[in-house]
Amino acid sequence: MKYLIDIIEDLSTNSNVVRFIIPSDPIPLSRHKYSGHHMYDPQKREKRDVGYFMLKTKPKRMLVGCIFMKITTYHAMPMKWSQGKKDLLAGTFRPIRPDKSNLCKFYEDVMQDIGVFRDDAQIVASWEEKLYDDGNGSRVEIFLKEISNEARKANTGQTI
Repeated sequence: MKYLIDIIEDLSTNSNVVRFIIPSDPIPLSRHKYSGHHMYDPQKREKRDVGYFMLKTKPKRMLVGCIFMKITTYHAMPMKWSQGKKDLLAGTFRPIRPDKSNLCKFYEDVMQDIGVFRDDAQIVASWEEKLYDDGNGSRVEIFLKEISNEARKANTGQTI
């Protein structure tokens, strides 16, 4: 686990990190739907729109090795909450739906579609957080970094 902490600390200072900040409400993945005998993706339009936005900061080369992904989603608080409650919960964990796995999968699919990496199976380690808005608005922050087995082996003492 220590190697993951080292990678997370390195995300803010390393220039070899791919960063995406999407200023919108986080979108969870919806499963494909069936209509008659045809299957379709109900989120095709949302994936396209988020993909166009991400293309602006897409890296010049595709990530080809093992990837570490850190994704943080910031969700708006209900309008009916008092300002005191909003201030108290700003930036804290959000333990309600949607699940973080569906949030991550949506953005993994978009990044694969626009060519950030070949296959989301390349993501071998990740850190996901679901938080309430911290005062900077609803958004999704994604950091990607290519990692090697040597980094894990050096920090765990394991041989691979």
